[in-house]
Amino acid sequence: MVIDSRDNEDATLASIKQRAHNAGINHPTIEFETTPCGHSHTYEL
Repeated sequence: MVIDSRDNEDATLASIKQRAHNAGINHPTIEFETTPCGHSHTYEL
């Protein structure tokens, strides 16, 4: 997950976990990065 800033990391993580739970994903592994990897795809939530 690429984010602009780590300032709201806790709230962002809680939101992502709730969305995952709503989609039936109960144990997501989420890693934050502040810059995207060169070979990755990004998706906007």
